[in-house]
Amino acid sequence: EEVVSTAMGGDWEFRGIRTPSKDLYPSTVEEKEWRGMIKVEVDMTKCQHYGQCVFEAPDIFRLNSDDKLEYTAEADDSERANIEAAIDVCPMQAIRIVE
Repeated sequence: EEVVSTAMGGDWEFRGIRTPSKDLYPSTVEEKEWRGMIKVEVDMTKCQHYGQCVFEAPDIFRLNSDDKLEYTAEADDSERANIEAAIDVCPMQAIRIVE
């Protein structure tokens, strides 16, 4: 988007292309919206509740009191590396990121 800016009094003019500031310098609030949330899915018909994912992404995956897997279906993108590690160690390959 082209932006035209004039100094007070209109003595000079600047023309340029506006780059949204969140692309270059995301603030904490904007960064979350910009980076977004990711969706996690576990195929519970494949999952055997071994719990290897719990070690890799404990904020997302957990075993309940019956040793059954529970997980958070939406996570901040900052957890992506941990979730990808959980995907890699899952012996049943039951975990995926929904894009």
